[in-house]
Amino acid sequence: MNYRGDLSRALSRLAQEERRAERSQLIVNRRRLGRCRKLLGCSGNGRDGAVQWEGGEEAASLEAMRSRISEQKQEIDRLRNPRKTFRAEQQQGDKQLNAEDEEDFIWEQNELRNSKDAAVKRDEADLREREQRLQIERRDYLRQMRALDQEDQVNYGSFPPLRHRYQLLRLLSRKKQVDVYRAHDLATLSPCLLRIHRLGAAAGAKERDAQLEAISRECEQVRLLKNTAVASLLDHFSVEGGSSYAVVWEFCKGDTLESYMLRNAPLLEKDARGVLMQMLSIAKLAEARGHRLQGQDLKPSRLILCGGEVRATAVTHLSLSQPRGRTLERTVSSQLDERESWRTDSLEDFCTGDDTGLISMVAITLHEMLFGRRPEYQANQPSVVQLPDQPKVSVECREYLTWLLDRDRRPTVQEAYSDPFIMPTRRQR
Repeated sequence: MNYRGDLSRALSRLAQEERRAERSQLIVNRRRLGRCRKLLGCSGNGRDGAVQWEGGEEAASLEAMRSRISEQKQEIDRLRNPRKTFRAEQQQGDKQLNAEDEEDFIWEQNELRNSKDAAVKRDEADLREREQRLQIERRDYLRQMRALDQEDQVNYGSFPPLRHRYQLLRLLSRKKQVDVYRAHDLATLSPCLLRIHRLGAAAGAKERDAQLEAISRECEQVRLLKNTAVASLLDHFSVEGGSSYAVVWEFCKGDTLESYMLRNAPLLEKDARGVLMQMLSIAKLAEARGHRLQGQDLKPSRLILCGGEVRATAVTHLSLSQPRGRTLERTVSSQLDERESWRTDSLEDFCTGDDTGLISMVAITLHEMLFGRRPEYQANQPSVVQLPDQPKVSVECREYLTWLLDRDRRPTVQEAYSDPFIMPTRRQR
């Protein structure tokens, strides 16, 4: 047991050094990425729609590159009528050129135009890649800056080990009723994720005891949901005299599906179909174990993609009973709360009690994987989505996605999973 104290102090020092290094790196990146400011009248916690970027060396370089590409395109346009150019130069010159000279000139100009056109296409591809990389880096900058600001609001650096076992290392997310920490299990010597839920004031000791007993009972039920596609609940206990409750989750390594899509979308149809099948399989697994998912549980920011395998890190609901018979229902998620999506969820209410919100999230994710952007419902026909023509996808895929996006005839999870597009051996709808 004596080793735990030394290990706890060593891990805390490493976490503090990591925090100092992150802050120094943010200062360095600010000059290259620019400054961001929150727009007045916009809600949110750092989402793309609520912040505006200004300046930055990379942005200035991209703007210069756009100007250069525009000039190159204008030069290409001037080369599109070489015969007219040849005759104009012939009239201005003293030497008379024959038909053979004209054909040589036209051939040279066409070759020059093709060469310039290929160069422009390469530059445009490079520009798109750099713009995409800048967007990703700016999002990571915002996430790190927000995380450091949240840590400044707590007594960082003095986190004692909970139950003499779980050493809190970094604050990943701080919300109204829950704090999410990256932690280390001093008993199993493994990383974990620890969420501390604040329960609020109870009317009396008996009511508090009943509340804690109900939460413990539900956590034990959640622990039965064991599968390689789902993060495991490792431990749970009350802290701070029963005013808060801690839930310890398995720490999942990998990249979020949201980040993967941002870097690689649009995906190939077969790759998108594989991810979608795993998402629906996770939903089926939860239903089979008696847990109904909400749409936000399958948000791309809450799914880990590693080696082609999708893992869900928020698949249950933990009901925390409040005094006077009120119930506060909260999503028990894992480490990806700190990797919050900067995108709005205004298209749908993903917190419905049936399959509507979940299928809606699945449909939107599939559309984003295939076409690189979210679907847009028509104003005069709110149930109809016009799918983009590019990139090309199969007829079966278009029919399946249209079916999922149709608000008037959305399928259940089982129906969506059993469709021939997902399970080709099944009969047609």
